Amino acid sequence: MTEINIFENYASKDFDVFFQNEVCLETEVDVSYIKSGEEEIQYYVDEKSKPEIDDYVADKEKLLFDELENSKQEVKNYVQEAAEIVAEGRNDINSVVESGIADIDTRLEKIVTVEDGQTILGDKEFLGLLKAVTPAVDDISNNVATTEFINGFNLVEKGTNHLKFANGFLIQWGKVYTETEGSISYPQPFNTTVYTLTTSRYSTASTNQVATLIIRELQTTGFSYYCFATSAWHWLAIGF
Repeated sequence: MTEINIFENYASKDFDVFFQNEVCLETEVDVSYIKSGEEEIQYYVDEKSKPEIDDYVADKEKLLFDELENSKQEVKNYVQEAAEIVAEGRNDINSVVESGIADIDTRLEKIVTVEDGQTILGDKEFLGLLKAVTPAVDDISNNVATTEFINGFNLVEKGTNHLKFANGFLIQWGKVYTETEGSISYPQPFNTTVYTLTTSRYSTASTNQVATLIIRELQTTGFSYYCFATSAWHWLAIGF
């Protein structure tokens, strides 16, 4: 092989090049070239790459900052809207609750309890059968009078001209037209002859002669009478 010096213009050592199955390259490059390349790389990094990277990072930082500010503002808006919705909902809930409480109070005023004393205000309508304790017979207070109290412990019989109560009290009445004498039979007999019988004359004439109805006999089943003149009479019998 012919030896060729290709670095004759540079400070270097000789090297051999063998074009065979195996190539062996022996060379030694001056350190100044490596230093020069390092300075070029450093210059490129400092003057080219780094400013571009700094600008890119700054742009990205500004973009991220703007996005963050926009997100913060959106979050504030959402929070504000949510707060307004919550406040409106709270007002609606309070209104519903107040209305419900007022409705409950109104309903409670209409409820009559059975355990404790209670003052009932306003007009109340009771549907169905209302039961109460019957006051004493001689009660003249402002207690509620039951049907039993009014009817004298219940009206058990009511006829055309008589009333009979559960305690045996009888009220009977009638009318008789007579010329001389006669008798009256009661619709219901009394238990005893100790009862009250009253009579009164009935007439529509402008002038009448004097007439008297005399009771001759009292019986539990009726009475007999005598009259001095023709006339009409009402009678009323009360007792047990």
